[in-house]
Amino acid sequence: MTLKIAHIGDTHLDTRHKRWPTLQRSLRTMDEQMREARPDLIVHAGDLGEKNPNAQDLYHIATFLQGLADIAPTLVVLGNHDARAHWDVLGRLDTRCRLRMVTSPESIRLMTDGTIWGFDESTVDEIGATRLIAHCMPWPAKGQLLANYPEAMAPEDSDRIALECLRSIFRGWRQEREISGAEKAEVPSILVGHLNLSGARGDQGQPLCTPDVSVSVYDLAEAGTDITMLGHIHAQQYHELVEPGILAWYSGSPCRLSWGEAGAAAKGWILHTITDELVHDIVEIPSPRLWACEAEWTCEPETHPTDPDSFIDVWQFDYIDKPETHAPPFLSNEVGPDDELRFRYHVPEEQREAVKQAVENELGLIWPGPRENVTVEPRIIPSTHARCADIATEEDPVAQAVRYLELERPDLSEAQREDLLPLMRKAVQEVTP
Repeated sequence: MTLKIAHIGDTHLDTRHKRWPTLQRSLRTMDEQMREARPDLIVHAGDLGEKNPNAQDLYHIATFLQGLADIAPTLVVLGNHDARAHWDVLGRLDTRCRLRMVTSPESIRLMTDGTIWGFDESTVDEIGATRLIAHCMPWPAKGQLLANYPEAMAPEDSDRIALECLRSIFRGWRQEREISGAEKAEVPSILVGHLNLSGARGDQGQPLCTPDVSVSVYDLAEAGTDITMLGHIHAQQYHELVEPGILAWYSGSPCRLSWGEAGAAAKGWILHTITDELVHDIVEIPSPRLWACEAEWTCEPETHPTDPDSFIDVWQFDYIDKPETHAPPFLSNEVGPDDELRFRYHVPEEQREAVKQAVENELGLIWPGPRENVTVEPRIIPSTHARCADIATEEDPVAQAVRYLELERPDLSEAQREDLLPLMRKAVQEVTP
């Protein structure tokens, strides 16, 4: 038996997003790729859209779901960005194949006739007609996990207890398969979840931190499934342990939507094929890249060109990623016509005007794409560290106190301020060494 499962996630459909046209192109490409691959099941691992969709967003979400369910039966689990209020309606869309929108932990059967049913909608006698069992875990909000916990708990115990609730659900799914006879019949099983996995990293290699519940591969192993298909982390990756035997995949996002996804990491989806062994094909979706570089506007003394005994100050950009070469962290010939650049630079406050032309000159040297595809972000380094620059300009502490009084109490008359001056001078003398 060969079973093909298309694994996607983190589409974040949002017509108000500045990169919405790019996302549309990526989703059209994905649709074409899936129709060619002809999977038996499509799973969307969460973050289908955003929390507050407008009418246009919902139209495109519905159209996207109908397109998926025209290819194969489709399961979609709720992500932390999804609008729960609309999911019941979306699940009633008229589709060629069955569409299942999952908002709470649930076990689903894919039958030999291509239909999908919940465990409570079928009987034990139907195990022989079951091709696959999918255990679905929507985003596990801590409050929901603890809502029915019978005992009071200390705040510092909430994470531990919430995680134990998740483990109980995973263990329950394994028992569910054993009782139904699916384990004995060697029916393949998968876990589809929108989860934060400990050890997962973003597109730029950074570890992900979250106040919500995180699980480990050991926790996932409690479910005992053949493959775990995850959403939530936008970087495509897998995590594997030979013992106790767990293989967890993040499909990643279909295109780069934020600067957190800047880099060369591929975007796309995964086609998992279950035969006598497991095969995982990464299907890349070509999309514009986001380049990010960070530089410092620094001054270095150099020998005067006509007077070897004197020096001149030379200002230049030192790139933080490659300070030894004074070069941006990418090659110009790799840049595509639709790529974007974020040029972030740190500049001393007194150089903020002088550096502007230097920025334009630098972009002309390093960026071959359109200038409108460049986002420039200056980071000003203050010369005087003070809460109020107007006060900091006064050198004498008493004068600073007088200036503070002028700013804070403009209603005071000149005579009133003169009356307060001896008190302010005394106060300054008492605190100034």
